[in-house]
Amino acid sequence: MNRAEKRRQRKLTGRTANKGPRKKFGGTQQALELAIQHYTAGDLPEAEDVCRDILQTDPNQPVALQMLGVIALQSGKNDIAAKYIQKAIETNPGDADGHSNLGLALQNLGRLEESAASYRKAIDIRPGFAEAHNNLGSTLAQQGKFKEATAHFEKAINIDPNYVDARKNLELARSLTP
Repeated sequence: MNRAEKRRQRKLTGRTANKGPRKKFGGTQQALELAIQHYTAGDLPEAEDVCRDILQTDPNQPVALQMLGVIALQSGKNDIAAKYIQKAIETNPGDADGHSNLGLALQNLGRLEESAASYRKAIDIRPGFAEAHNNLGSTLAQQGKFKEATAHFEKAINIDPNYVDARKNLELARSLTP
């Protein structure tokens, strides 16, 4: 069933955009749980639709904004991802995952200084965030800052000794360090 057919089916069953998540799901929290279930199951279009329904009644709902950003990120729509995630961060500035996701979108857009700043903010919020250390290391390596990148790859590995990507990145950075 394609996206348009799903929308038609929802309209037939009474879940229209005008009703929003509160009437159909009993509240925003239940709608968020449903969106997360769809996302986890890999049904990104349905997760996106539920998030958009949520934003109709609560345009600043940070989890829905973040999820739309991550879905856009996974679809290669980095500019859209950055906008959604930035808005989510504005409503929830203490979200380390949000800052890390924004860093990834900015890194994919080639905005490396801003990307590094986002990863650093994520690490400031959660110092033991292995993925943010690894991603910051990748951004620094892209900038030719191999010694600093190596330090972040090592931190990621110290946090999570089984972090394979960080180990690969560390070896590459070491091989490129003058």
